[in-house]
Amino acid sequence: MGKRHRSLYKLIMRVILPDSPTEVYVASTVDSLQVLHERLGHLNKQYVEKYPNKHDIKYVKDNQLCEGCILGRQHRLSFGTRMTVIDEPGQLIHADVCRPMQKTVSDGTDIL
Repeated sequence: MGKRHRSLYKLIMRVILPDSPTEVYVASTVDSLQVLHERLGHLNKQYVEKYPNKHDIKYVKDNQLCEGCILGRQHRLSFGTRMTVIDEPGQLIHADVCRPMQKTVSDGTDIL
């Protein structure tokens, strides 16, 4: 449900938390500089190197190029002009949608 707040629409939704807590696993091995770079959101590797050194974290220095960073810096063409004219709020909505995920029940059967 959405409510108008000045010139924007505020989406009002209910968040459903899972019944069981999520498990988190942490690796105990020495990571490469590339792995730390990825874990810190693709931060510049020069800055990434300062953090482990400051906190006595062991890592293996590498000269690996990050494919994600290279692709992210590539030039993209503009979307162009919109041919559709919108006269009312809500007439055109851009949203990321996902269909229901398949879930396996404890007895091994799949449900949607």
